[in-house]
Amino acid sequence: MRETQEEVGVLVKPSSFELVHVLQVGIHSRSTKNIIGFYFETDCWQGTPVNNEPHRHSEAL
Repeated sequence: MRETQEEVGVLVKPSSFELVHVLQVGIHSRSTKNIIGFYFETDCWQGTPVNNEPHRHSEAL
């Protein structure tokens, strides 16, 4: 929820998120750790989306 404001400048109520996917990536080498990603979506937010991290997401918006 905090990330939506930091990365795209919008506010989303926690109750507006829906969990849509969980992804686990296992260890492939000594430098890779187990990672579990949780993916949420919403169709309800306040504000206009902007790309606050163009160096990371130049094609997103």
